[in-house]
Amino acid sequence: MNRKAEKLFLRLGASWNILAAILTIFGYSFWFKEKGVDTLTQEGKLNYATSSMVDNIVRVAAIFGLFMLAIGVVNLYVAKFLEKELVDKKIVIWMIVCVTISFLSFDVIAILFYLVATILYCARTRAYKKTLAHS
Repeated sequence: MNRKAEKLFLRLGASWNILAAILTIFGYSFWFKEKGVDTLTQEGKLNYATSSMVDNIVRVAAIFGLFMLAIGVVNLYVAKFLEKELVDKKIVIWMIVCVTISFLSFDVIAILFYLVATILYCARTRAYKKTLAHS
């Protein structure tokens, strides 16, 4: 049984997560902090509390980016060691978790990659089990 398609979609999803995480950590966080402080300064409402609020929002964005980066790295690892003959329920559960996290974060591209990988993995696993039963 060939698992190239599952590996491809899992790697694509992982690469997308890593790219989105890098953009979130280094792009969005710095942009949000700069624009938040500028807007508060222009409105004359920049004080310790509002500055602290902007910093906390930036930290949440950076933590989310680190979380997505970790998911991407783990998925690259899982894709590397995806065995041809191995049928592992833990991999299916992990892929479903990735689909759920992507759904909750409204990441449509990651949803598509992980959902396709999950469906292919489950379908091929089921077909593999049927061929073993008939042998």
